[in-house]
Amino acid sequence: MSDDPSAQSVRPGAFGMATSAAKSMAQFAAAGFQTTTAEVQAARLEKCKGCEHHEGIRCQMCGCFTDLKAKMPHEDCPIGKWPA
Repeated sequence: MSDDPSAQSVRPGAFGMATSAAKSMAQFAAAGFQTTTAEVQAARLEKCKGCEHHEGIRCQMCGCFTDLKAKMPHEDCPIGKWPA
């Protein structure tokens, strides 16, 4: 966990995470449930592994499950470590 107080203040609450997840799933469905390639997923997750905001399976900044988020082409890292 980061000791940076600014990082902790931007963490989404439960409602924010639920809203974000619903919007993301709607975009995913609208795109025909297409996923990124295995190579893109692996590269994204590798960047998450080394990030101070990653908690094993979730991102502290956005609250997303990184293994799922990395599969969605329209998603990006909330701090710019990997773009959509």
